[in-house]
Amino acid sequence: MAAWDSMVFSTRGRARARMVLRALGLPAVGKMTIEPSDVLGRCAIVEVRPVVYTAPSGDAVRRNEVPYDGWRSLPAGGAS
Repeated sequence: MAAWDSMVFSTRGRARARMVLRALGLPAVGKMTIEPSDVLGRCAIVEVRPVVYTAPSGDAVRRNEVPYDGWRSLPAGGAS
């Protein structure tokens, strides 16, 4: 099983990107610069659910997705 998610740093995607960064334990306030190394090694609880959609060819495609609000911080002491 595999799943992936992404953050979009646009006006419309800003709220979700901040939610994901907070779940990863980063201060997500004001204007900020994020480097890939800032998120390496960080942990969070991520909801992954199976979905089926119809491809343009008409075929049913099954994949895993992370819902918009599917990110949560780990409880204190939850990761080592």
